Amino acid sequence: MEQAYAIFANVIEFDQQGMPVNAKYAEHRAAQWIRSYCDRGFQVSPPFESWELQLNGPPPREDPKPWSTAGARK
Repeated sequence: MEQAYAIFANVIEFDQQGMPVNAKYAEHRAAQWIRSYCDRGFQVSPPFESWELQLNGPPPREDPKPWSTAGARK
C-alpha cells in the first residue's frame, strides 16, 4: 500500500487554485501497481518511470520556518 500511495502522490498534479487536474490518471497508475503486485502476469503500460516509484521519507519533525515564530500560539 505504501508504494501505491507513493505512486499516486508522485503522479497527481494540481492547478493554481490547488485543485487536482489528473486525479483519475494518478489513481489509475496506483491501481496498475496494485494489480501487478497481485497478478505477476500483468504488464504495466507504460512501464513505471523511476520518479513515479520514488518513496520519500517523512518531513522533519520540527518544521524549519524561514520566518519568526515569536509570539505564535502553541
